[in-house]
Amino acid sequence: WQTLTQSRGEETIPNPDGQVRVFDVIKVPIFDNDGKRKGLVVLGREITEHKQAEAQRLKSEMRLAEAQHIAHLGHWEWDLITGQEQWSKEMFRILGLLPNTTHFTHENFEQILHPEDREHVLQAFEHAIYDDRPYQIEFRILLPNETVRYIQAFGKLIRNSSGKPLRFIGTAQNI
Repeated sequence: WQTLTQSRGEETIPNPDGQVRVFDVIKVPIFDNDGKRKGLVVLGREITEHKQAEAQRLKSEMRLAEAQHIAHLGHWEWDLITGQEQWSKEMFRILGLLPNTTHFTHENFEQILHPEDREHVLQAFEHAIYDDRPYQIEFRILLPNETVRYIQAFGKLIRNSSGKPLRFIGTAQNI
């Protein structure tokens, strides 16, 4: 009330039947020419279904992460347009890295490939992109402590409706 600025937030309001509804609420104080508080304009939009869908999505993501952790199965995605890469937490664990290691890229991944397997893995990756073949390969990586780990990986190139490559997605499993 005392400021000239609006506020915005979520408010939970129970219905008479006991159900709780969630609203995105904007409140704008109104003052007269003398600066005296005159009123308040309140705009609200119900977002209950959106909040429920968001909670379901988060729950689903948590279940997927738990399943991946149990199966030692990670996933990754490489946006070929922007160059941006995403690696799941389990993917980092498989590679022997702390989850969400910053600045981990496909180039970093190439560096941890076992030297005897590197060329074979990169060729399989290129064939998947340029020859539109599924990416399915077993190879070794060198963990930070120099231990060898065997990996099985699957990948797929995603194209747009005109056939232009968009992104490459894949999974890897510690075998």
